[in-house]
Amino acid sequence: MKICPACGKENEDFWGSRARCLDCGSELTSQEPAAPATMSEEISALEMSAQEAAEASEPPAAPARKAKACPRCGVVNPGVARFCFGCGARFPEGRGAEGEPPAAGAAQDDSPAEAAAESVLEPQPPPFTVTVAVEHGHGQGATFTLQHVENTLGALGTNIELGDDLFVAPHAATLAFVDDRLVLRDEGSVNGVYVKLLEPAALEPGDLFVAGAHLLRYDGAVDLPREPEGETPLLGSPRPQGRAVRVVEVLAGGRTGRTCHSSGPTIAVGRSGCELNFASDTELATRHAEIRIAEDGSATLADPGNGPAGVFLRVRPLQHVDLRSGDVLQVGEESLRVELK
Repeated sequence: MKICPACGKENEDFWGSRARCLDCGSELTSQEPAAPATMSEEISALEMSAQEAAEASEPPAAPARKAKACPRCGVVNPGVARFCFGCGARFPEGRGAEGEPPAAGAAQDDSPAEAAAESVLEPQPPPFTVTVAVEHGHGQGATFTLQHVENTLGALGTNIELGDDLFVAPHAATLAFVDDRLVLRDEGSVNGVYVKLLEPAALEPGDLFVAGAHLLRYDGAVDLPREPEGETPLLGSPRPQGRAVRVVEVLAGGRTGRTCHSSGPTIAVGRSGCELNFASDTELATRHAEIRIAEDGSATLADPGNGPAGVFLRVRPLQHVDLRSGDVLQVGEESLRVELK
């Protein structure tokens, strides 16, 4: 059967290759229509199209995050570190900050310092054994053994999971092996990480610490306004004149509670007989914590050892501290003990 290209009439094929249409007389072509594709060929074509589409949509595999050396002090750091665990220097953005090469088109610098920052080492097992046990909180009784050179601490999906505590950030801190040390780094979460005092620690304005069930902030030296002259003074408790040190109680939601102004040399926190008294707090000792002001104005937070709960000082955001065996951490409502073996 041949179809007329002019009028569409169907003509029998026995007229030969040079036949003409029976209706309009137009010459009929002898070209045969292409044979339809078989079912197997159609399925193969569809499968190949789907595979090519899937491969095109898949993102390129991310390179493995490896350790990197600090260009300033030479300490080997985890691949995801943004700051050096040894000296605190910040790693340049886009050059190994995540253990990855710089993006295409980024400026290249082949200086020795940059080359040292980009040097990588193969992942190594931890140099010694560390366990982290939850002593109090939602996960009480859970014990974690650090399996990596770099270990995350936080909510679900971290190496040390505290997912049931609503006050714990997804990634609150990092515990990393640096040379022969175990280092804790705060990752800048809202509620932060606190370490129990084993010895007096220096205070800076803005530092937070926990005494009993109370969160307190050291504001440092402030200038108090003097009483105006020529007016009737208001009755009240005496307060230091001129320059003094301020300590503030921080309430839920960041609000300010009780405030203490003192010129020192000691500001005590406890249940009674102190500059800041919280009589109803059963977790406090009579004299639970002390802020000691030196002659040069520097301040030190100390635990007199009267309360078994101790005093906890917050690690400054994005800073790090060395941990020792027996150190106790407070993250949210969780209390964790670190043991080095």
